[in-house]
Amino acid sequence: MRRENKVTRVAAFLAGLGLMLTPLSASASGGVWCEAKDENLAFDFSAGFSRDGAGWWFGIQGNVVSKVDRLPADLAKFAITSETIPERWLDRDSVRLQIEKTGDERQNFASVRLTVSTVALEEAAYKGAYLLDVRLPDGSEVTRDGIVSCSAE
Repeated sequence: MRRENKVTRVAAFLAGLGLMLTPLSASASGGVWCEAKDENLAFDFSAGFSRDGAGWWFGIQGNVVSKVDRLPADLAKFAITSETIPERWLDRDSVRLQIEKTGDERQNFASVRLTVSTVALEEAAYKGAYLLDVRLPDGSEVTRDGIVSCSAE
């Protein structure tokens, strides 16, 4: 009987602990989404982020489709991963992202860099501009810009 009582108390403690921690973990994270679609670019992005001050981003995903001619296929369209997004920033006032991909020596190190810079319009809604910088395999450079919108929770 004593052992049963101990097991019951431990189970009750663990259940209570789980209930106390559930709201904390739910409120300690959020999400951000961005998109742009025009004659230069089709771009979508989403990620989760921690609100605990550590600045940890997770679940990073999305796609960049550049409509610049003469760009190698693997640079014209690529998935966004944590490796292709070296710079990211989100606060109450703005969302900023920098997404980059570089080809190999066979492509003369052609590259794509997408910079997103927005400002808050209202709570959780952001609007701004993107700058698409492309270095083609022949060494020439092309720059395009457009409008981007983001939201966050």
